[in-house]
Amino acid sequence: ALPARYSWLHQAHEARRQGQVVFAASTDPERLRTLADEVWWLESGRLVQQGDPREVIDAYTRSVIQESRLSLPASQLHPT
Repeated sequence: ALPARYSWLHQAHEARRQGQVVFAASTDPERLRTLADEVWWLESGRLVQQGDPREVIDAYTRSVIQESRLSLPASQLHPT
C-alpha cells in the first residue's frame, strides 16, 4: 500500500504542476494541511465549510471536541 500511496502523491503533484485540479479524500489532517490548497468539510453529504486547510481542519477539530464534550459523560473524558 505504501508504494501505491507514493505513486499517487507523485501523480497528484505532477497534475497540480500542470494546472489540473486534483480531488482527494483523506482522514489524515496532517497530510491535508501539507498537500491541499483547499479543504472541504462534508458532514452527512452537506458542505459545512471550505477554504484554507488550517482553518477548516481547526474548525472541524473544535467541532469534534465540542460534540464529544456534549455526548460523553464527564467520567469518560480524560485530560491528556
